[in-house]
Amino acid sequence: MVFTNHAREALVFRKISEQETKQAINKPDFRKLSRGDTEILYRRFGDRYLKVVVRAGIKMVTVITEYWIEKERAQKEARE
Repeated sequence: MVFTNHAREALVFRKISEQETKQAINKPDFRKLSRGDTEILYRRFGDRYLKVVVRAGIKMVTVITEYWIEKERAQKEARE
């Protein structure tokens, strides 16, 4: 797994641990396909969800960004 510079900065700024990001990638509660080879993964942590945007390659997953969202927003996005 590789983090873009933006994703690395987001970990610090948004108070997200690398372990939480890995959990979201390895065992998401739900996922959505995005454009091209980009996927959006959601993992619940307490009363909020971690939303992680990744580009999945054959041998490597690149984390583009990650951020916290409220439960209601995550559930709405899952239905879209």
